[in-house]
Amino acid sequence: MLKTLERDNLFIVPLDNKHQWYRYYHLFADVLQTRLIEELPTQLATLHQRASTWMVVVDEAQFRTLPAMIALVSAQNTQAQGHIPNTVKFADLTLKLSPEEEHSVYRAQAAVLLGFTYWASGDLEAAHKAMSDWINNMQKAGNLYFVIASAFALAEILVDQGQLHETVRTYQNALQLASEQDNQVQRVISHLYLGLAMLYHEMDDQEEPAKKQRVGSTKCIS
Repeated sequence: MLKTLERDNLFIVPLDNKHQWYRYYHLFADVLQTRLIEELPTQLATLHQRASTWMVVVDEAQFRTLPAMIALVSAQNTQAQGHIPNTVKFADLTLKLSPEEEHSVYRAQAAVLLGFTYWASGDLEAAHKAMSDWINNMQKAGNLYFVIASAFALAEILVDQGQLHETVRTYQNALQLASEQDNQVQRVISHLYLGLAMLYHEMDDQEEPAKKQRVGSTKCIS
């Protein structure tokens, strides 16, 4: 069941490279936490204590991942609360606690958190770098589904930066990669085609005045 949920990108995210530990996707977790507060407000402490007993360290390697996992969860919680400085602080901490050659899942999730946080705060250069790091980490982890789906977010950042031709290449590269994958991946490319079509329309609108200006200049010279 866990493998099916992960494959279909439904509600859960793996916490380790062996795919033995998972957490709910943070938006779904927020829904569950809100429902818990509404329905069982007097039992919160007891339920949290009971849940904490499940985090049993079964080996030394797993123990070493705990600091990065805790930092990542803290980053996700502060993002849900809309606290940008703390989101950046904990996401950066996750990257520092996760060596580049290890825990690519943690690094990838921290990178995408930083990407969306920087984007929302208007720091497009930092958002571009963080989103590119997320895509690179997902590619290293072999998760091409996320690589292709995330191209849309990277393309939107590039549009905001005014890099329209680079945006076209981003869409085209993602679509080319998708064409080499199975039918499951094909389900996420419709928004890529839509984004590319809208981009071509925008580029025509911007280039048309330049064409008219060049034509006008030629007539004057004549």
